[in-house]
Amino acid sequence: MTISSASQPNLGFVTDYMGRGQCCSPYSNPHKQKRFRLPPRREDPMPNSENSNTRTNLGIRCPAVLQNVLLALLLLHFLGVLSEPLRFFSRSEVRTGPEFAMFSDLFKPYSQWLYINHGYFFFAPNPGPGHLIQCTIQPQVSQTESSQTLLLPDRKVHWPRLLYHRYFMLAEFYNSRFAPTTIGDEEKKDPEFVRRWAYDKELYDQLQLSIVSSLKHSQTAERIELKRLERLLPDSQQVLKEGWTLNDPRLISVLSETMQDAAVVPVDELPSKTNERVRP
Repeated sequence: MTISSASQPNLGFVTDYMGRGQCCSPYSNPHKQKRFRLPPRREDPMPNSENSNTRTNLGIRCPAVLQNVLLALLLLHFLGVLSEPLRFFSRSEVRTGPEFAMFSDLFKPYSQWLYINHGYFFFAPNPGPGHLIQCTIQPQVSQTESSQTLLLPDRKVHWPRLLYHRYFMLAEFYNSRFAPTTIGDEEKKDPEFVRRWAYDKELYDQLQLSIVSSLKHSQTAERIELKRLERLLPDSQQVLKEGWTLNDPRLISVLSETMQDAAVVPVDELPSKTNERVRP
């Protein structure tokens, strides 16, 4: 199909405007089309000495005085977070490191207010042994049942896992509050040691009485005897070469109520395995 030159539209003004960097429709009036031009690019002036602390080409800068104040607050917060773990790490069965105790007491109001006074020592890369409570229950005279032994906690009995965790924390707390029934002659010469031992012994006896009273009520028992058990972690030699498992009875020992070393528990004194299904 041949189109004559007379029928072809005149696009001269289109090319003229497009050549000038404009964009318009060929059906619009070129005389009424506004010419939009980008404003010239201006370089931001370099900050002079007067506004160098207040404004830059990236925005508003924090004043130097405020920066120092914020850094000081962050440093104090960081020290408050470290205060309790350092005190927890330096403590022993007798006392806590005096410098870390003073450091922790200094930040105690702040750490308690934010609830950051945690030690987290239990979840360290090298966890220590676990602890159990062995409860020997003697039934009442009117009952024909024989004595039975319970473990706190016991993953085969305590379900759901929240209940198991409750007894787990109870056993760990009970062991951490331990105070021997008697102390040696050398320790009796230290008045501060005797005072602290008497305080810990009273707290330990009250905790033991509370556990016994609760078990007597739930088990209808005549007498209950508590023993602290400690379960060690097997080393690589015992696991890889000797085939020990985490629940091997040889890893469990009875902790003495005096200041003597623990004695190994015979296997037959531990609670026998039940036929209850172990829940996942």
